[in-house]
Amino acid sequence: MTIRLDHIRDGDVLVIQVSGRLNGGTAPGFRQLLDDRLATAPRGIVLDLSSLSVLEPGAVQALDHVARRAREADIGLSLVTVDGAVIRTLVTTCAAGLFDIYPTTDTARRALR
Repeated sequence: MTIRLDHIRDGDVLVIQVSGRLNGGTAPGFRQLLDDRLATAPRGIVLDLSSLSVLEPGAVQALDHVARRAREADIGLSLVTVDGAVIRTLVTTCAAGLFDIYPTTDTARRALR
């Protein structure tokens, strides 16, 4: 799994691009990174999963945790993906309702403004 962080200064929105596999082995590090980013209290976080090759159901727990933490801290959180397999995994694990899902990073960023 590869993670790239982009801090967008026009509105304090953090864009986190994730590529590769998000599975049980990579989820703990991913969750820790997101917890660390949430602690900086940005106005919003965009998780760009459009380059994710695999999202395993066991890793969705990390996304669920982050969504709940963001909501408690009143930090906007959006996902970017158009991949049917990623969306199906979110739906089958009942996690899709935790996020606003957008087709591009730009639309997700605009929605957080």
